[in-house]
Amino acid sequence: MSTPITDRGLVMLCLTSDGSPRCQKLRRLIVYETSITRFGAAIVLLSLPLLREFDFDRMFETLSEIGECCPNIVDLNLMSTPITDRGLVMLCLTSDGSPRCQKLRRLIVYETSITRFGAAIVLLSLPLLREFDFDRMFEAIGIVNAWSELEEHVLAALGVSASRQRLPPKESLLLTTFTSTAESASEQLTEVIANVCPQIESLSIDGTSLSSEDLYPFMEFQHLTSLSLTNYKSSRCYKGSLDFEDGVLPLLTAVGPQLKNLILSKFTSVDISGEIKFFMGLQISIPKNNFTLLWFIMQSIQNNIFWLGLHIICSTLKDLLIKLSYCTNLLV
Repeated sequence: MSTPITDRGLVMLCLTSDGSPRCQKLRRLIVYETSITRFGAAIVLLSLPLLREFDFDRMFETLSEIGECCPNIVDLNLMSTPITDRGLVMLCLTSDGSPRCQKLRRLIVYETSITRFGAAIVLLSLPLLREFDFDRMFEAIGIVNAWSELEEHVLAALGVSASRQRLPPKESLLLTTFTSTAESASEQLTEVIANVCPQIESLSIDGTSLSSEDLYPFMEFQHLTSLSLTNYKSSRCYKGSLDFEDGVLPLLTAVGPQLKNLILSKFTSVDISGEIKFFMGLQISIPKNNFTLLWFIMQSIQNNIFWLGLHIICSTLKDLLIKLSYCTNLLV
């Protein structure tokens, strides 16, 4: 990474002067922030059959080559690259709709211009995908849910031939991560997500417009171990903000015993009472709009009590020290 290597240098890494292969067991290669072009990247893809991870900051120029040459790739990082929806289609599908990269399990598209349409293509065409950091997942799942009606229009707009193979809808996905930032969602859509993505382990919602009732379908997530909720309220939105007692507390009642990480941010009030055994009777009320409360629920102990450790970050909690008899870490 960040070295003055050239395409010629990559060729010498992969091939001898007579074209014999080198480094045939190489599985991970990082050439980020170098002068390598798509031609050098193509040589890498064609020459290294066991390559699993390839971090290249001009990947948008080589997505088609990756799709064609890397059928065994399982982890692909496209972060901060100028890739487009059409590029993602070229990664996942041939021009006639045949599948590519069917072993891909982790795809990073953070800080790119990918839209809900490209994300939906990814979700529908990569059957083993488990980690996908697209941050407007409500919109993407909405496209997936309506795929039967939208397929022809979306694929035609993204350059897939009209005579292509059909890309069938999916009843469920293997995703273990779900991220949403600054979207608008509905209870109907959260119900769809709970049904389509039953394997979710990490759920992060930041600034997305949700009502308290919209959280209820997430009670069905039996594998959820990490939950992050940042409250949101806008005068332009017909919904109110999330309420801890009406929305978050019922969710924690259902999934709290299995959680290992919990972040609640920008809630006006958080009241943890003895009504829920895994909180061990702690009661905290924070009358500020901006704070971060981070809980680590480590493991269960006797009598179904699950609270073993607590991290709190807030400028107004010094006076609560005496009350936090089970607190293991306090940052003020």
